[in-house]
Amino acid sequence: MKNHSSFSRTVLSASTPLRAHCLGRLTTLLLLLVTAIADQAAQFDPLSITGCKLWLKADAGITFSSGNIVSGWADQSVNNFNVAQITVANQPLLIANTIGNGLPMVRFDGVNDRLIKTAIISTANNASMFVVCKSYSGGPRKVFDALPGSTTGAPVGRTTSLRRLVGWESATPCQLSCFDPLRATGLVASRYMAVSATLDSVSGNGYMYINGTQVNTVANLWLPPSASPFTVGIDRNQSASQCYPGDIAEILIYDGALSAGDRQAVENYLMKKWLYFIAQQPASQTVACGANASFTATVNSAVSVTYQWYYGATPVGGNSSTLSLPSVTSANAGSYHLEVTGSLGTLVSDTVTLTVTDSAPAITANPQRQLVACGGTATFSVTAGSCSPITGYQWYLGNDAIQ
Repeated sequence: MKNHSSFSRTVLSASTPLRAHCLGRLTTLLLLLVTAIADQAAQFDPLSITGCKLWLKADAGITFSSGNIVSGWADQSVNNFNVAQITVANQPLLIANTIGNGLPMVRFDGVNDRLIKTAIISTANNASMFVVCKSYSGGPRKVFDALPGSTTGAPVGRTTSLRRLVGWESATPCQLSCFDPLRATGLVASRYMAVSATLDSVSGNGYMYINGTQVNTVANLWLPPSASPFTVGIDRNQSASQCYPGDIAEILIYDGALSAGDRQAVENYLMKKWLYFIAQQPASQTVACGANASFTATVNSAVSVTYQWYYGATPVGGNSSTLSLPSVTSANAGSYHLEVTGSLGTLVSDTVTLTVTDSAPAITANPQRQLVACGGTATFSVTAGSCSPITGYQWYLGNDAIQ
């Protein structure tokens, strides 16, 4: 008789041995691998916004003198403001997968690396600048800089000692400057961030942002047109003490103070591309039945996020980058993934598998010998235990299965 822990039969002859086999699931193995698809920053084109004068991005337009030594960085706008360096000792490096998002960055050594364009990149008095770079606390060091041009025509009383630059200005505290008078202090060193600034010489107002959040505003400004040269990784005078020791991912400079909507579109593009990704995917687990299991992911995000784990399509766990599963059974086996949600969209992790292994079921109470009269009824029962659900029983008369 199958699938019963007890068995009754009418006794027809003398005592015959009976035995029960418990049929349990020993190992549950589910193999699924699904690659997450996040919002694609490539859907936005920075050239769709009018006035782009310069666009350098580390994942395009790089030329090398040898190996990963960068001799040139081509402007991706239509203006051909390509920056270059012919002296090998002053050439930066292209570092692959710098922060775990699969994209390279251009690394400057802080000693003599620099890229130069001998040209006037803008004659306008309004500008918007964007850069993704690594913060530095041993300033002053310039990420990029342009020699300022004439201040002729500036309204009386305006601050005119401005130029198109982003730089790290002091060691304590870590301080960032844009256009020079726009400053943010108390920053954390060695962090990758998206820096942006706009300056409207008509109103005289300048605004500075880090990862899309406004950190400073200064009034009564007037921006001169730029002069030659434009430098990357050093100040416009090419002072060795101003060499930037850090990584640059992307630079965008526009003529005109962009509207809030256009500025945010560029910021979101940069943050999605460089600062919003799952840096470490969760890994599949194989654990014994009754043990604890956990999945963990590491998320790099420039904005606040929430976390939700899923078992298949069912939400599980709390708002955490780690999912803990105590005392697992075969009911916990299966596929899991994490969804990370923020203002930049939703990131979906790889789908991983929890495999729960189990030993054979154990009989904890054996059937007892019976003595009954011929023609009477004998009943045998067995008690068995297993971490995983027992899926069936089979009784035997001698070596013959009882149906």
